[in-house]
Amino acid sequence: MRIDRSAARASVAAVAVVAVIALLCAGIYALGVANPATRVPVTSDVAGPFDGEPSAHYAQRTRAQLDALDRGDDRPRWALVAFDRHLSDRQTLSVVASTGSGRHALVLRQVALHVPLTDVRTPTEVQPSATGEGGLVTARIRAADRILGRAQGLDASQRRAVDVAAFSAAHLTSGCACVIGVVVRGVPDAFVALAGQPDVFSVEAMPPDANSTFAVRVPIPGYAGGYGTEPDTGAVPSSSTERYPS
Repeated sequence: MRIDRSAARASVAAVAVVAVIALLCAGIYALGVANPATRVPVTSDVAGPFDGEPSAHYAQRTRAQLDALDRGDDRPRWALVAFDRHLSDRQTLSVVASTGSGRHALVLRQVALHVPLTDVRTPTEVQPSATGEGGLVTARIRAADRILGRAQGLDASQRRAVDVAAFSAAHLTSGCACVIGVVVRGVPDAFVALAGQPDVFSVEAMPPDANSTFAVRVPIPGYAGGYGTEPDTGAVPSSSTERYPS
């Protein structure tokens, strides 16, 4: 019997192609098993009030969110805590420690700093901070450096911005009562307890799988209007701490 060599070669080639495809599929499957796809965590881009949102509305919104949390959930998560007045470093640490120890303890991660000045829109700086007065002092220095850095290179037409930066930086480094909020990590039960503490305006809890890269927007204590609409018509005094309003 004669063998059709062309047909035989074609058959062998087809078998080889099928074998290669099978090997590739097996390799891809093995790679997938060894390196499963990483689940992208749920995140919130911003914690804090919306543009133009009145402070009272923000407080009500976060309170409703807090009331809906499972008090028995032990999964730690992030929360933005806003204060109803400007606090000193010691007052801030006292509030953070107010929920107790153990599972109710809160860990400080960031601090929001703002120098109050009547009818002047001063910047808010959010900086990393370790728990303890030393961590807050370091955060103040970093905040002052950032404010002054942004003011460098401004021309004469932006003199007001330069004056505001100098005023804010001087008082941040002088130890003023300038803390308006903190980012902490803890469990829902601790957040609920924290919301009832004096000086706490609001507590916004993040989802348990949110990471720590969310932006922070903190309402200015004492201002009831919409976020981002604070007045900016007042005079900017000298940066001398002797003229800092008590």
